Amino acid sequence: MRIKKKVARVANQATSAEIVASIDDLLIHILLLLPTRSLVLFKSVLRHWVALITNSKFSLLRNPYPNPATGLYLQRLAFGVEISICPS
Repeated sequence: MRIKKKVARVANQATSAEIVASIDDLLIHILLLLPTRSLVLFKSVLRHWVALITNSKFSLLRNPYPNPATGLYLQRLAFGVEISICPS
């Protein structure tokens, strides 16, 4: 008889997964740690997750520098001045 009462109490309580899923900030932090392939797969799980993953703010958090420099360009100035480095 007591077992049935305990099962009824557990059924009324939210699971930890439901609690995490209800807190958007926590869910976003978890999603930020995932590789891109997993994010693409998770977009098919819930509409709410699709909304979080495709949000522009999430994209900026995931990739804060969307257009990184691909190389370093140095310009050599030719003024006829020699620069010598002498060890002191």
